Amino acid sequence: MKTSRKSTKNIKSTTALLAISASILSAEDSRAGSLDGGRATGSNGAIAIGNQAHASGTSAVALGNGATASHHSATAIGVDAKATALMSTALGPKAHAAGVFSTALGLNSIASGMNSVALGAGSTATDLNTVAVGSATTRRTITHMAAGRGDTDAANVGQLRGIAAGLGGGASVSADGTVSAPTYTVGGTTVNSVGNAITSLDGHIATVDGRVSTVDNRVTTVDGRVSTVDGRVTTVNDRVTTVDNRVAAVDGRVSTLDDRVTAVDGRVSTVNDRVTTVDNRVAAVDGRVTTVDNRVTNVEGSVAQVTNRINRGAVGLVRQDGAAGDVNVAATQGGTVMNVAGTDGARLLTGVADGVIGAGSTDAINGSQIHSLAERLAKTGGVGVYFQAVGRYGGSAEAASVRPDSGGMAAGSAAEASGDGAVALGADARALGDNSVALGAGSVADRADTVSVGAADAERQIANVAAGTEDTDAVNLGQMRNHTGQSNSQTLIQANTYASRLVGAVRRDAHAGTASAMAMAGLPQSVRPGKGMASMGASGYSGESAIALGVSKMSSSGKWVYKAIVSSNTRGNYGSTVSAGFHW
Repeated sequence: MKTSRKSTKNIKSTTALLAISASILSAEDSRAGSLDGGRATGSNGAIAIGNQAHASGTSAVALGNGATASHHSATAIGVDAKATALMSTALGPKAHAAGVFSTALGLNSIASGMNSVALGAGSTATDLNTVAVGSATTRRTITHMAAGRGDTDAANVGQLRGIAAGLGGGASVSADGTVSAPTYTVGGTTVNSVGNAITSLDGHIATVDGRVSTVDNRVTTVDGRVSTVDGRVTTVNDRVTTVDNRVAAVDGRVSTLDDRVTAVDGRVSTVNDRVTTVDNRVAAVDGRVTTVDNRVTNVEGSVAQVTNRINRGAVGLVRQDGAAGDVNVAATQGGTVMNVAGTDGARLLTGVADGVIGAGSTDAINGSQIHSLAERLAKTGGVGVYFQAVGRYGGSAEAASVRPDSGGMAAGSAAEASGDGAVALGADARALGDNSVALGAGSVADRADTVSVGAADAERQIANVAAGTEDTDAVNLGQMRNHTGQSNSQTLIQANTYASRLVGAVRRDAHAGTASAMAMAGLPQSVRPGKGMASMGASGYSGESAIALGVSKMSSSGKWVYKAIVSSNTRGNYGSTVSAGFHW
């Protein structure tokens, strides 16, 4: 069999890659595996794939040129990616997860705080339990975020705009996320906060109360004879509200049999040449010829039997099961190495079916499987497309898991994505709800369409959030601070309006009462003994007016005077008084 040099090189390369890939993917034991220049120095399943990749931690995974996973259950995927802390996860070129349980996702992202998450290229998360979507110099907007419902949920700009609308007074959130404070006018004075508006309103109410008291005093002074002027003021209450091996062996006995037949034929020719000379030996020779013929017949039968056994695969190193059709090579022989090379060198092995890849498998892997593996390894940047679960390979309790046919993704030791389209990033991260995202070690997203950056009693801060501009954008603390002291201002404005209206009504009532008192006080009375008098009067005060009607009479002795008065004013209020006087 002849084999070209190119075929020989293909056999060597494929055989080497088969051996290396099988040592990684079979997961027969807990020894470390490395591919393409990688170095795995840990134990219990450390994996390093890529030139100068290092996986030195127990159960660590390093995928990509220069990738480093140097701690227990650390995962580093991408060129020069580094996961250097316990159960840390770094995804992307030069991503660095340096904090315990931290997750760094994206080019040059850094997560150095414990349990922190750096999300996006250049993002930096340095504080404990924080999620960063940018850095001090580069900020991002979180978009398409649903309105927060719980106390630890993030709020979006739509909710902030609702607060601004409730404040009134021109408060707003602009297209660039800037918050404008409200403006209120209270008693001719302009203020820009709820606290100042309340203070100003209190002052004006106190002034009105003082004026009402002054009016009451004036009414008393105008007529000491008017016993009481009643006023009512209502109190205002304020309501601030994501192998074919092929081996052939032919028994050398066939060649030996052919040689023996040839020798017999030569001897028969010699005997025939000597028949004319040695007549007395013919019978003996004939007998010997008959014997030889019989031996040739026997040899032909043996050759036929050997041929049949060879054709049936029942003889030699390569044998085939007649019932199942399975081919076995040297099944009854010793030896642990199979060599298919010939005099022309190594041979190309073809027709190899796809081998089973899994724990305990000893199947050979063909070129198609290796090509598929190489394509996936070359595209580790497309983690979402080619890797559903990234973690310790095999069926251990620490492997990342994704529910079959869910379209989800899980990266990190023991990460779990069980919801449809769910994404879990970080050690022990769990995305249980449909279309949910769990970011960071230990994060839990158990509601549909939510993004979680922590868990109950293990919340994180989202740092470096740009000011939201759309209704579904996240709101940062700076935006919220602009509204400190302005909450529930709409209620205050309504209360202010109501109070102003009420105070105005009280003022007009007081003015009308003063007018009534003046009209009543100005009525004359009878001064002649035994005579009566009917009188009428009118008055006006500060825009209000009143009329009064009175009847009086003096007794015949001139010692008693009786008087009755009724009044009405422009506020629709009526009053009356009855009095008597005695002279001595």
